[in-house]
Amino acid sequence: MRSLFWVCAAAIVISCVASVNLWRELRAEHESATSLRGQLEQATIPERVITLSALPMPLAVPAPAANQPALPAAKPAPRVATEPAAVRDFADEQRALWSDPEYRGARLAQIRTSISRNDPGLAKALGLSPAEADRLLDLMSVLRTQIEQQDAVNSATSRVLERVEAVQPKP
Repeated sequence: MRSLFWVCAAAIVISCVASVNLWRELRAEHESATSLRGQLEQATIPERVITLSALPMPLAVPAPAANQPALPAAKPAPRVATEPAAVRDFADEQRALWSDPEYRGARLAQIRTSISRNDPGLAKALGLSPAEADRLLDLMSVLRTQIEQQDAVNSATSRVLERVEAVQPKP
């Protein structure tokens, strides 16, 4: 019975020592956090307001929803005399798809939603008004749509060429 008493007493002493050490660490962390909060509040973060007029690109933002924006058609990829007919057909299908105003409008709306979902605090971080934020989203959407349009035709052409080269026997 006596040995059980000493084992329990030792466990109590060890747990008290561990508790005191943990309490000291917690207190030190709390003081450190308080100090860092104070430093953060004292730090002066310069407010940078970027207006859309300061952007290097001209703003050609389309009107939303009611009338779909007219995007310039993709520049056709240069055709090589040895280019297979399948490549030309596929690239033409991609150009036709992007020339459809309904498709372009739907894709533009998807991209705008995607940008606003992926960067929800962008306008606030830039210090933009709601109207400027809408203009920025419209501009970013149009630019990303134009990039996708070019990439679709170019990548479609390269994918078909890779498939054709893989199938054709090598001399």
